[in-house]
Amino acid sequence: MTEVLFTIALVSTLGAWVYSTNVIQQSVEKERQIWQQERQQLLDRIQAPSYDHLKHHEVKIIKAQKEDKKDETRLEPV
Repeated sequence: MTEVLFTIALVSTLGAWVYSTNVIQQSVEKERQIWQQERQQLLDRIQAPSYDHLKHHEVKIIKAQKEDKKDETRLEPV
């Protein structure tokens, strides 16, 4: 009887450890992606030939994103 309880306790402990490790890994991956985006924005800002060039590029990206959203929301007639 004690062997069964020990096995159940061991399995549940290992399951909880694996779950928590997975959750931590996912949160670290999200933070890493955010960091990479921020880093890319900073590099673009540093390497831009001028402030106007940088802003012009950012406006192009924003307009493209807005157009993509408009295309997704269109309803096609049946």
